[in-house]
Amino acid sequence: MEKFKYIALFFFLMQMAVSPLFAQNNSYTNGSAEWLVYRFFGEKSFPDKDNYYTGEMVLDIKNPSVGEELNGVGAVTLRQIYKQSISAMFAVTVKVGENATEFYSYLLNVNGKWMIQAIRKFLLPKFIYQTVDSLSQLEQLSDSTNSLFRMLKLMTSTDEVIKTHLSENAGSFNALLSAFESKDKDNFIRLINELGLNSVFKDRKYPNCTFIQIGSFKSMEVGYIKTNDDSHLPKISQNGFIYIEEIIPGWYIYRVI
Repeated sequence: MEKFKYIALFFFLMQMAVSPLFAQNNSYTNGSAEWLVYRFFGEKSFPDKDNYYTGEMVLDIKNPSVGEELNGVGAVTLRQIYKQSISAMFAVTVKVGENATEFYSYLLNVNGKWMIQAIRKFLLPKFIYQTVDSLSQLEQLSDSTNSLFRMLKLMTSTDEVIKTHLSENAGSFNALLSAFESKDKDNFIRLINELGLNSVFKDRKYPNCTFIQIGSFKSMEVGYIKTNDDSHLPKISQNGFIYIEEIIPGWYIYRVI
């Protein structure tokens, strides 16, 4: 999992923390999936990794967990995306000072014991974040550059910001879909620029879904999915659609790597 290595991602957070932080307590039921995820991200010591790692994570047993790397001072928030009898997936936000980083944790239940199978992180190339910072400091932007800035800013935002963007602009998103379906080019272009989006498209693999892409880089992609039946959604996996979560009825956020 070299491409998605999690340890180095936190050096900049440690350097940028602006206020004292204190370790949280693991309040989840001992042995539960939540308890294990919190141990990895929130506790300053995780000495028995070999008892809780499986799959590709076995290769990382000698490396510190995120909690160990941060000495347990990160503020950790878990969101259960799904939990079944043999597998579970959580979105995890780790906050240090004013800086938040999000991870996606995949677990397996092996003979009644929860184990961490994989960790993923949606991390774009550094130059994209630098471009957002540079554009944000300019007092005036052309219409085309302003559209690019809105798109890149949303593309590099947290899950919460991306979800809020849709929920606060649901009417405009529905109007965008109507313009897309009716081939109303003028309104489509206006709305897609106003909303900071890149494209709207259909995928033959998922004929009952409409994809509203915020942005992409190589194989990485983030955006929204509109479907009236969640059974038609792509399947969440460690390589592909790493994260899908409902925002409001019929609307979902997604990330692909």
